[in-house]
Amino acid sequence: MEEGILLEELLQSFEKELQKAGLTKGSIGQYRCQGIYPYSEYYHKAGMKFYDRKFNEQIISETESKYTQGLISPKRMWATRKVAILLDGFTETGEIILKRICSGSKEKINSAYYSDILQRFKEAELNLGLRMEATIVNETIRLRHFFVWLENNGYSTLIKINLKGISRYLTHFSIKNQGSIGEMSGVLRKFYAFLRQYGISTADFSPALVACHSKRRKLRPVISNTGAENILSSVDTTRSIGKRDYAILTIAKSLGMRGGDIINLKLNDVNWHTHEITFRQNKTGTGTALPLTPVVGNAIADYILNGRPETEAEHIFVRHIVPIKKLDNTGSIFRRYASTSLIEKWAGFHSFRRGVASRMLNSGVAPDTVKDILGQTKIDSLKPYYRISDIRLKSCALTLDGIETSQEELL
Repeated sequence: MEEGILLEELLQSFEKELQKAGLTKGSIGQYRCQGIYPYSEYYHKAGMKFYDRKFNEQIISETESKYTQGLISPKRMWATRKVAILLDGFTETGEIILKRICSGSKEKINSAYYSDILQRFKEAELNLGLRMEATIVNETIRLRHFFVWLENNGYSTLIKINLKGISRYLTHFSIKNQGSIGEMSGVLRKFYAFLRQYGISTADFSPALVACHSKRRKLRPVISNTGAENILSSVDTTRSIGKRDYAILTIAKSLGMRGGDIINLKLNDVNWHTHEITFRQNKTGTGTALPLTPVVGNAIADYILNGRPETEAEHIFVRHIVPIKKLDNTGSIFRRYASTSLIEKWAGFHSFRRGVASRMLNSGVAPDTVKDILGQTKIDSLKPYYRISDIRLKSCALTLDGIETSQEELL
């Protein structure tokens, strides 16, 4: 490609090449949200129409600055850099070469001691089967970062680490990962429990991990009843895939189940005689039973009888292309229909769950009941849902009674 190309045309061609590269709609949607839209917005605000590499460097610099201030996530920062590199290559060759550009996962552990412990931790977590493999892989990436730091700072074994050392590491980690310090502390707490369970010699560094992670600054969006109905009405239930997607979205809208739990549902998890759906939560590992309402039951039955491909797969919801197997995620399904509905820009599949929780709290359902229905293990887990309950928030508001004010002061 030649220099001086219009940015709008470049981004359109870039997205088409992503489709030719065989990426899923979900992956292309991520590139669109994390790269194509932001770059288009930056250029528009600057009044620029033509692609400019030097301006891209300014965009990356500004993005990294926002990241260090904790205003955006590491994922957003890395995505901006990756799209910039891909665009540069695309303008030169007209091709997109997809490759992993960034991540702490490339840090290498030198000692066999730490490599062996990391491998044992990963295998133990996978054998438990309580969480998705992607979650466990992410935890091993964080532990690898921890082990590399230990090696570089003279801690050849876990026996030598102390509270001061752990505090030094967390300080080091927080400099570039302000929004992820809570996640790292959680991984280290889990890792310490693993060491104790399997009798691996280590110093007691758990007291250094008691600090709470930073509170969320963003109020997560909720899908209202009307918004959910708009999404459901946009699904073409005359098609097999439409029947599948409609059933999945109906379960989320009616029962508030997590997307991962929905796609993990098996045929024998639905008890048509007792009108219940019983399953083990992927996140917490606890067993849960929810009512099989007529609307949900009819949607699932319609898919199984009239839309589901012939397969021996035990999961209810499967792909409709070869190889036929369990669905990978629900995010792409949500984006497929939310784009045609009047839904808040940053809403996602989990917004259904928040909507169910908000409606129950607004209706005066007891917190313990809401906790049980959502399958939460702790009552504190409801705090984010209280923040999205309009009625609960209004009950916290203070009046101006007893406070002398004038009209000018209130304007």
